[in-house]
Amino acid sequence: MKTAAKKKTVAEGDGVADKSLRIEGLTDKQAAFLPALLSYPTIKEACFSSGISEATAWRWLNSDSKFREQYRLARRQVVEHVIVRIQTDAASAAKVLRDVADDKEASASARVSAAKSIIELAVKAVEIGDVEARLEALEQHIKQKEAEEAVKEESKDDGEEEDDK
Repeated sequence: MKTAAKKKTVAEGDGVADKSLRIEGLTDKQAAFLPALLSYPTIKEACFSSGISEATAWRWLNSDSKFREQYRLARRQVVEHVIVRIQTDAASAAKVLRDVADDKEASASARVSAAKSIIELAVKAVEIGDVEARLEALEQHIKQKEAEEAVKEESKDDGEEEDDK
């Protein structure tokens, strides 16, 4: 016979003594499961480490919109942190490529590979800059068209009001 477990949600500022995350709208177990889900390579391992069943995990992932949203936000934060780390390491990586490309004692294939990477990254940076400029121009064009349409609508409305008089 199943007993209804009391579902405790975590509100901002709750002073519960355990070390699970405090995420508004999630139960303590969900809040404890979320970092495990981000840390372990499989759902099974995350479930084992946080003491929940796989069925519960799958139910939360498939049917609980608050949990899914918090999971999506947490994954995004992890990726953003990784991107910052990669950007921080980019200068060192560029120096390594430059050093290999310039090293006369390195194998020809290593030097070619490094030089090719440098060229590809430079071209990609230019392409990204071009796309950003085109996107900015398109956004400005759209704003201008919207403003023109608003002026047309306003003058059309003013004309209708005068016809009514």
